[in-house]
Amino acid sequence: MNKNYDVIISGAGPSGSLLGYLLDSKGINTIILEKENFPRHKICAGGLQYRVCKLLPFDIKKVIEKEIYGIYFSFKSKGIFKKKYQKPIILTTKRNRFDNFLALKAKKAGCKIKFNCKVLGFDAKNKKIAVKSNTGIFHSKILVGADGTRGVLYKKIIPKEEIRKIIGYEFEMDMVRLNGCLDLSENLSLDFGGAKKSYSWIFPKKGNYSCGTGGPIENAKDIRSYFKYFMSEYCRLKSQANKLNIYSQTIPVRAKTSPVMDFRIINIGDAAGLGDALTGEGLYNSFKSSFIAADSIIDAIKTGNFSFNEYWDRMDKEIYSNIRLSVKFSNFLFAFPSFIYKTIKKSDKAFNICCQILRGEKTYNDIGKKLKFF
Repeated sequence: MNKNYDVIISGAGPSGSLLGYLLDSKGINTIILEKENFPRHKICAGGLQYRVCKLLPFDIKKVIEKEIYGIYFSFKSKGIFKKKYQKPIILTTKRNRFDNFLALKAKKAGCKIKFNCKVLGFDAKNKKIAVKSNTGIFHSKILVGADGTRGVLYKKIIPKEEIRKIIGYEFEMDMVRLNGCLDLSENLSLDFGGAKKSYSWIFPKKGNYSCGTGGPIENAKDIRSYFKYFMSEYCRLKSQANKLNIYSQTIPVRAKTSPVMDFRIINIGDAAGLGDALTGEGLYNSFKSSFIAADSIIDAIKTGNFSFNEYWDRMDKEIYSNIRLSVKFSNFLFAFPSFIYKTIKKSDKAFNICCQILRGEKTYNDIGKKLKFF
């Protein structure tokens, strides 16, 4: 196999595969090095904002499980009520299928993907980057970190103290009628107030549910404890609550001073800390970062300027400004979970705004302009 490329991408997750697709579609010789083999299990609720469909350059209908119009709201697993929106609020997918679909799209565009190839380190001192992996050394003009928070590039570029992390717990269960009377096969569930600055959810797929909870990593113990209670009370799994096979993951949310690039190096997706501090959602921002990175990489190869300062400028303007507001909204709203619950219950206007945010029709910047104290 040829080991000299214009671009090496570490990680074949959503942002890495999309970037590979975009670059090879423009004739940029690109390879993705992926430590695992696809399809593979991925811990994720699998919720997609509707605006993702408009952003991606190809149809993803074949990997969409459900279009969700209704939401059951509850407070500490009690007081359940349902509201419905006139448009699909969110789409659900199974990440093993979705990620594999994106990787295949990249391959069909001409991007090489080497599975079971883990990036172990790199040397960017010379005119080209030498990337060390468990299968040998690869060379490129540019190296892209798309391998999340556990990848080599993330660890080398972003100091641990510069990232705030959301902890997420998840459990997959077969499709049944939950809580005795609720039909969540076509609706999702959002529960507030269980643990400090956290919320719990149930997302329906074809044949199963993704049940989870998330919040600041410093509250991990309380969040996990409440999740067992939520599964016990809300999902009627009292006899099984302590035996559930619960998975965990962290979602990075960029701090103000966290670097996202270096000379000849770019981070995208989770490796760039693109999680939403309020919802924990990160796929839209990850895809957006792939488009911005593609433009910057194509320009760098043309001009020979590999500083990527323009990448930082666009990321800050188009993504990070909104993430900073998500932190402020999160701090305010999660301080008053009962208020959120009661307001949505009483006000259709508040519910509609909630749905517009989930769909991606409104951003925190849009709302922040009206609420000047944010």
